[in-house]
Amino acid sequence: DLKNRIDERLGAWLGALSADILVTYVAPLLPSEIFMIPTYGTINIHPSLLPKYRGAHPIMWMHLNMDQEGGVTIHRVDTGMDTGAILAQAAFHIPLGTHECVVERVAIDELGVPLLKKVLRQMGAGIINAQIQPTVKFPDNCKRLTPQEYRAKLDWDKWDIKHLWHVLRCTDHWKAIYLSDKLKCRSGVW
Repeated sequence: DLKNRIDERLGAWLGALSADILVTYVAPLLPSEIFMIPTYGTINIHPSLLPKYRGAHPIMWMHLNMDQEGGVTIHRVDTGMDTGAILAQAAFHIPLGTHECVVERVAIDELGVPLLKKVLRQMGAGIINAQIQPTVKFPDNCKRLTPQEYRAKLDWDKWDIKHLWHVLRCTDHWKAIYLSDKLKCRSGVW
C-alpha cells in the first residue's frame, strides 16, 4: 500500500512538473507508469560497466570477484533491473585495496556526472546513441546480501591472502559479522 501511495504521489509530482527527463541513482525499480511520465523517459547512472554487475550492490560484487575494472553506465530505465539501453559508459582501473566508497566516488562524481551532462546535451541536440544490452543473465545479479550470505561468500579456504585482504579492506560488511557488540561504540565501529 505504501509503494502505491508513493507511486501516486511521485506520478502526480512528475506530471505537475511536466518533466522532460528523470535521472535516477540508487533508486528502487520504478513502474512504467512512473518512468514513462517525463517526455524523454528516465535514465539511470549505474556504477558498473553494464551488463556486468546489474543490481543493487555492484561495487561490493566487483570486490568479491576481484574484478579490477570499474566503470559507470548511463542507461535508459525500463522494466528490468539495469537492463535498459546503454547511452554512455566510462571505465577505470580499481587498484587492489581501494575502498568501495572511493570506487563509488570515482564512478559517480568523477566520471558519471560529466558523462551524464554529455548525454543530456546529446539528447537535447537530438543525438541519441543507444545500444541495446544483451540479455545475458549473471549469477546473483548483485543482490544485497544478508550478513549470513556475505559470510558464506568469504571463502577462507580457497581465496589467497591477497583476495581476502582486498575484500576485507574494501568493504565494511564483514564488521557486522566478525566484530562483537563490545567493540562497537556510539560513534561507529572501532
